[in-house]
Amino acid sequence: MIVESKAIVINSFKYGEFGLITRCFTLKNGLQSFLLKGILKSKQGGVRKSQFEPLTQLKLIYNFKNNGNLQFIKEAKAYNIYKSIPNKISKKTLVIFLSDILKNILKDNGPNESLYVFIEISLNILDNSEKIKYYHIIFMIKLSKFLGFFPNIKTKGEFFNIEKGHFTNNHDLASGENNFDVKLFKNLLGMNFGDVEGINITKSSRNQLIEFLIEYYKFHINGFKRPKSLDILNELFKNP
Repeated sequence: MIVESKAIVINSFKYGEFGLITRCFTLKNGLQSFLLKGILKSKQGGVRKSQFEPLTQLKLIYNFKNNGNLQFIKEAKAYNIYKSIPNKISKKTLVIFLSDILKNILKDNGPNESLYVFIEISLNILDNSEKIKYYHIIFMIKLSKFLGFFPNIKTKGEFFNIEKGHFTNNHDLASGENNFDVKLFKNLLGMNFGDVEGINITKSSRNQLIEFLIEYYKFHINGFKRPKSLDILNELFKNP
């Protein structure tokens, strides 16, 4: 069956001498793996290697077979072309981090339009934003809504229970070390990407919070791993 769909490139890796396998999150069919034969040797029809950088947005035409095997792309066209991401090291590093996060959480569970739209809008916001130091924190918080473990903001307390996803005043019921600013975390839960730039967050609070979010994801997502790109991101944003 021939399918036309928007898609977001998650990651790609070499296959054989001149081929690539690319994993794309498609609007119509969810996460799919595509085999791009000979693409490293020359342009393959309407497909180019440069189109498959992490989190590039595309419009694809592909032959879809619902059998779990590799799919084949007939045509790929750029969509929502980024203006600033390719030219700013901070944004390019953020894209690598986001790609690592999405590699961890996306499964072959079929289409998820609401999640796709969230990722698409978030990437466009990143491309158009000047201040991005806290972008990844808000992204991970918002992403947890689509994964089923967004914290319960109706609960109160000075501690946070990672297992239950709620706040508590009973330290014995809090899971993990809670070595982060719980009050700050709760305040961020209702914020959008641009809102957080107006508040003052110290370097240590920022780093502690992102490490907590990684642990939170690891608890709720089987096999989730701490992205290696986080160390580079922390170094890049080391100034408060």
